[in-house]
This record gives sequence, C-alpha cells and structure tokens, in this order.
Amino acid sequence: MATSTQIREWIAAAENARHAVAIGGAVIDVWEDGSRVRRSISSLTELQAYIDRLNRELAAALLAESGSTRPARRAISMVFRN
Repeated sequence: MATSTQIREWIAAAENARHAVAIGGAVIDVWEDGSRVRRSISSLTELQAYIDRLNRELAAALLAESGSTRPARRAISMVFRN
C-alpha cells in the first residue's frame, strides 16, 4: 500500500490531468496512413473515478498510519419513505 504522501501526489497529478482535459489541453494527434486523428488522452469521467478511488485509498492509508482500526465517525443519513 502506498503512503498518504504518495497518494496525495497522485491526487494532485490526477486533478491537473482532469483540468487539462477540461480545457482541451490533453489532446494528441495521431498520424496514420496520411490522415490525422485527434484523440483525448482520457475522459473526465474516467479521471473523476480515478480521483475518487485515490481519495478512498488516502482515507485507508491515513487510517492505517494512525494505528486505529476504527474508521472515522461520520453523520448518519436519515431517509423517510412513504
């Protein structure tokens, strides 16, 4: 498992990549048989899913580094259905 510092660096890099995709800067030109094809390196949804996964890994790493076996407390969600 990676350390929390490494995961924070990966999150920062992924957020920079997401920004580049959002502004159109993460596009590559591929030349095949005399024709040009422009492709995006990845999609925003893929990058967001990756960032979400890294955030979950960061929470697990911070929990492991703290030595605690219990997850942090959080609010209870109440839903009333008819």
